Amino acid sequence: MLPIDKDKPLGYKLKLINLALINSVDAKLKPLGLTFSQINLLSYLEDECRGEPVNLKSIENYFRLTHPTVIGIVGRLEKKGFVTTETDPDDKRCTLVTASIDASKTWKTVKKHREKMDSVLQKNMSEKEKKQLNTLLDKILENLAGEGALETI
Repeated sequence: MLPIDKDKPLGYKLKLINLALINSVDAKLKPLGLTFSQINLLSYLEDECRGEPVNLKSIENYFRLTHPTVIGIVGRLEKKGFVTTETDPDDKRCTLVTASIDASKTWKTVKKHREKMDSVLQKNMSEKEKKQLNTLLDKILENLAGEGALETI
């Protein structure tokens, strides 16, 4: 176990948490052939879009990613059979992305792991502390948004 230096800056601690989450997801879900970024996109398609087609621009805006980054993630997911793409019949300039049946099946496994990680993150916290943590994280995100730090990455 890594020694925890409680005097480290907040940004450093947040970065460690982020890296630990990415490493955990990548290790646990490697047999599925999915990366952390791909899993996040599947999460969006399954939880937010509920199986409905979504255009690339919506994905870019939701994740604050550039068009080339989203094209790469979607392309790799399509090659693996987790999404399908089609031209929007109402606007030929737009591409629509839809989760496949395989993605829906895989998402159940991914969701279980995500719930387990949420449980690990909040272990030994009271309900009040969990609510406080979420409130504080929301404030941090609002502060960063106010500084323009959440623009397209």
